[in-house]
Amino acid sequence: MSYTIDANRSVAPEGAVRRKGDRLWLKLEYSQALEQHWRATAAFTLIRGAPTDFLGQHRRNSHATLALRYSF
Repeated sequence: MSYTIDANRSVAPEGAVRRKGDRLWLKLEYSQALEQHWRATAAFTLIRGAPTDFLGQHRRNSHATLALRYSF
């Protein structure tokens, strides 16, 4: 799902939470046009859970990204 804030900005949340709330995967992405051809995108992914669970096996893989794109 993506929400357009205005013509130059958007935000996109994604996620999954187990019933008890003890295991989760969340991703938030923000994108903004800087000039006519440039776009910056920042994203953060959070993964949590017990070491014996599928999500928990990846709990150390939480990460943030920053991308700069030029379109011509």
